[in-house]
Amino acid sequence: MGKYLALLVNSNSTQRLVATARQADSLSSIPEGPKVLKVTLDVTSVSSINGAVAAALEAFGRIDVLVNNAGYSVMGDTESTTEEQARRVVETDFWGTSKLTIHAMRVMREENPKTGQQGGVVMNVTSAGGFIGFPGSAYYNASKFAVEGFTESVSREVRPDWNSTHSFVDIGSPYKRF
Repeated sequence: MGKYLALLVNSNSTQRLVATARQADSLSSIPEGPKVLKVTLDVTSVSSINGAVAAALEAFGRIDVLVNNAGYSVMGDTESTTEEQARRVVETDFWGTSKLTIHAMRVMREENPKTGQQGGVVMNVTSAGGFIGFPGSAYYNASKFAVEGFTESVSREVRPDWNSTHSFVDIGSPYKRF
């Protein structure tokens, strides 16, 4: 999904794109260009997150839209899942999303106005797994439920004058629009 969203954004000649992935070679399908920055990003690493945000700011001076699309799952019965496996899922799906959201909010509040842009948009991608628990994916479901709650809470903390009435969009459910 992230790849196709990146290709769509890149197809618009007025848009700038910071495409990220854990493995740099997975960004090879995105064409190079003056408005494209490709950055290796591991959302489980604070230094990687800091580096990606810094690179985006250095290249473009602001962040207008953040799409949190990183996701990871371990399938199988819950009792067979090791604590390490479970923590990796939650670290990627929830903590990565929350850390990037907080960084982007800071940039949108402090840096974007310097370029004439007020606020921005954060889109946290979840799935039906954020609303319904499915057998064999307890930790994935838990992380996506957490993203849903986090997004709903944070969206109510953002000042309306920061941006349009849609400061946060959570596409996990077609019924939740903020």
